[in-house]
Amino acid sequence: MINKDFNSIIDLINAFPNEQTCIDHLEQLRWNVNVVSSFDSTSKVYKCKDNKYRCKNTDKYFNVKTNTLFDNTKIELCKWFLAIYIATSHKKGISSI
Repeated sequence: MINKDFNSIIDLINAFPNEQTCIDHLEQLRWNVNVVSSFDSTSKVYKCKDNKYRCKNTDKYFNVKTNTLFDNTKIELCKWFLAIYIATSHKKGISSI
């Protein structure tokens, strides 16, 4: 998910210090430049305030987290990124117990 190589948790925290940098990174990964509606991939999309978008055909609002692991969670993306980094960088793996 995270394209950069980090040598430590500190590097990760410095790269993603706030929610907006995480959102920008996720948008780059998910859509690159062309935002695609989560409800109708052929629809025109309008950018709204607060990192939201509106699908013209369905008239529904969505954001970069819609239909992802991060959808409808109250946990900040910074914390999600940190958890994913820890889970994927552990040399011996992490027990599911």
